[in-house]
Amino acid sequence: MSANEKFPVRLHGPKTLVAIRLPEPMSGSAKVFLRTVAKEQLPELFHRPIETGIAGRSNDGDEIPINTVGRWLFGVPGYMGHIVVSNWEGDLAKVEFPEGSPSVVKDLVDALKRKVEALKPRT
Repeated sequence: MSANEKFPVRLHGPKTLVAIRLPEPMSGSAKVFLRTVAKEQLPELFHRPIETGIAGRSNDGDEIPINTVGRWLFGVPGYMGHIVVSNWEGDLAKVEFPEGSPSVVKDLVDALKRKVEALKPRT
């Protein structure tokens, strides 16, 4: 088995923008919804092991290693992730992540877009 891909601790600069049509307007909870879908329905990408050398911290002070693509992208307590999700009007979410992200990040966001947009709108 090959070594885990090395990810940067923090990326800044230009962002990649992806629009994702949600099953319903979600306002501020859109990021949590997208994270849940990614975690549960795309585990091979979300839980892919990476290496960063950094960690967040739980409220109890326990270290949470940033050792998966999902943790790096969506964040954990004590480590702000790299994704920004906006959904203040309608069912279209604006998803932004650093342009220079490792390719697996774009793969995860693209797969997430396909999964979410295939969901039936809630009525």
